[in-house]
Order: sequence, then C-alpha cells, then structure tokens
Amino acid sequence: MTATVKYRVATYQGEVQVPCDPDDENEVIIAKAKRIVTRQAGGSLPWGSQSWRVIDRR
Repeated sequence: MTATVKYRVATYQGEVQVPCDPDDENEVIIAKAKRIVTRQAGGSLPWGSQSWRVIDRR
C-alpha cells in the first residue's frame, strides 16, 4: 500500500509517496514522509511553518 502526503515546509512544497501498511495511522505515515523529505533535502529542513497531510491511500 502507498500513501500520498502533501507537504509545505517554509519554501519547500510538494507531494511524496510513502510505503505504508493498511492499518497505519496518519501520524505514522506523516512521520515516514518527514524522514523521506528530510533525506531528499540533504539532511535537514528549513525553519518555518510546516503543513503535512495524507491525501490518498492506495
């Protein structure tokens, strides 16, 4: 199963695909998404407001 998480962190925004289990709660999926996006950004995210939302599960 894959979940799509929409995010906005300071000036970064986009969507990320997150592998998940059918019974994972949104908080678990968002935590996985944060790790993926942090890794893609080079190890840290900029300071600023953050918005994370699970928009789809398949």
